Amino acid sequence: MPIFTEALVDITALYLDPNNYRFQNAPDFVFASEKRFTEESVQRKTFDRLKDEALLNLKLSIIKNGFLPFERLVVAPVDADRYIVVEGNRRVAALRWISDDIAAGAEIPASVEAALHAIPVVIFPDDAADPGLREALMGIRHVSGIRAWGGFQRAQLVAKLKDTHGLDSSEVAQRLGMSVQEVNRRYRALNALKQMMDSEDFGEFAKPEMYAMFHEAVSLPSVREWLSWNEATGTFENTQTLEEFYSLLTPRRSDNDDEPAREAKISSYSEVRDLREILENQEAMKVLTNPSRSFSEALAITKRQGLIDSWKTEVSEAIEAIMGIGSFELKRLPAADLELLVKLSTTVNEVIADANKLRPADQQA
Repeated sequence: MPIFTEALVDITALYLDPNNYRFQNAPDFVFASEKRFTEESVQRKTFDRLKDEALLNLKLSIIKNGFLPFERLVVAPVDADRYIVVEGNRRVAALRWISDDIAAGAEIPASVEAALHAIPVVIFPDDAADPGLREALMGIRHVSGIRAWGGFQRAQLVAKLKDTHGLDSSEVAQRLGMSVQEVNRRYRALNALKQMMDSEDFGEFAKPEMYAMFHEAVSLPSVREWLSWNEATGTFENTQTLEEFYSLLTPRRSDNDDEPAREAKISSYSEVRDLREILENQEAMKVLTNPSRSFSEALAITKRQGLIDSWKTEVSEAIEAIMGIGSFELKRLPAADLELLVKLSTTVNEVIADANKLRPADQQA
């Protein structure tokens, strides 16, 4: 049975793991020698890999809430007073970022600054007797470990902080380590789902599992516009299109009581995303709202129309390419290339002639 020990260490004694599994799918990743883990250049490269918007949000959350050691950092000793981080690299990177800000003159709460010098860690035992022990720990945490909250639960937490505790979106973002945009999107999506839950006709079908679809719906301008989203009330206001939308999300009952209900036309957030294409095509919308037709049939119409219209882009590109031929090249144009241009000219003239034959007399060129 491995024996772990606990300690309080300074941020300067903690070193990021440059061979962290989260880095290994990067195209420029190379394994670092363990002998070089503590070198400044290696540590800087590792920190740069972690330094993104999500890490910024984590840093701001620590500054706002303090460093909350609910889950201890797990470290392995390099020597008597230095440690490589086994579990908690992002938190250490955020703390290091705060330390750099302090060194640059930033004003940081005294409690946060003090925490940098007494970080609680669990020291990993020497795994020589069990070489797979460290990997097993990583697997427990990231493969079969604590199950993350789903979107619905996260949105509920956002709503409670805003509605019950009166925090604005910026404060919620800082506390939860999220962007303000994401806080607002989750809040809107939860309100939109609750609106369906409160519906007299469709409330029985509204489930927390549908949260992702509403998250997508409030994120897409065309869908928001179709349903007339009101930011002030946090609701969709076009009752007619809203009923159509709810109908697409719910199982379709048959007029024959002996026949089972058919599956909902829209059952995933990706289909809500595709809905924006259908909304722009009147024929596709007719198919979508036809009880006997499927979502895939409606989407196929938009794809077909896209293929039909693609010739315009290709012709425009061909015109630009031809106009780009310089006089120097024209003087030395091979006979085969000249023949290709003649063929193009003949084809265009034939198409124009056919188009004129098919158009009404008053519209012919």
